[in-house]
Amino acid sequence: MLARPLATIQADDIRGHLLAELRGGKKPSTVARAKTTLSALFTYADEQGLLHQPHPVRTMKKVPELSIVVQRAVSPNEIPSPRRVAAVLAVLRERRSDIADVFEFMSLTGVRWGEVRAIRVYWLSEIPLPQLHVERSHSDGYDEKAPKSWRGTRPVPLSPRALAIFRQYAAGKSADDYLFTNQQGGQLSVGVARKFPLGVRRHALRHYAASTWLRLGTPVHEVAEYLGDEARTVLAVYAHVLGEGQRRDHIRRLAAAESFGVDGGHLGVTQRGPSLGR
Repeated sequence: MLARPLATIQADDIRGHLLAELRGGKKPSTVARAKTTLSALFTYADEQGLLHQPHPVRTMKKVPELSIVVQRAVSPNEIPSPRRVAAVLAVLRERRSDIADVFEFMSLTGVRWGEVRAIRVYWLSEIPLPQLHVERSHSDGYDEKAPKSWRGTRPVPLSPRALAIFRQYAAGKSADDYLFTNQQGGQLSVGVARKFPLGVRRHALRHYAASTWLRLGTPVHEVAEYLGDEARTVLAVYAHVLGEGQRRDHIRRLAAAESFGVDGGHLGVTQRGPSLGR
């Protein structure tokens, strides 16, 4: 492929290359990273007007082995509890309240680090409801780009607390200004964030937001829209969170059954009248 013009490379070429890497013994995680790199290359080419054809990585037939890598379920230990999030934010707020507000906003909206760096004041709309419209992402050391999402721009409804944080940092700024900035008024950098560790990974705040929405009963397809993921990805990644609700329902059914009476350790209905055998 290196010897060919970029615009001649088709989706089947990319898929064939990835399959050959897998057959050659490379781990699916390694090949998945190669796919991500190729996708970024063709996205850049498209933005520069060099592609003149559908994006070959986005339009190719999926490779099942790579889908499994992407949809790895998070373990319960990777999602901090509400008490832990509140505790670490309280400690951090005593050192740098602005950084604590950034991390709290991430925990309420599920936005990634690159996306929170790129937020502009005009991303907020309040009619018919308060929403953050995630349009761009800007990871440290890279050019700003479209968000890492198959949906592109996505709306994220804001809770009252998230809206209050947004308004606080938008006050006095123009529409195109960054919402969150460093103490000199420049764009946030990961170097500053690393000076104030949370005790959990920054990406865990995204997991925290998603799991909170699911536990509140938000439909899976809506959570997927807020995250910019596919519904099946949410089902796979947060399977244990969804299972919690089913287990709680099971326990309620058990409790309801026991309220009728227990006979010899087995659930049964207490007979209040004559037995059927009499």
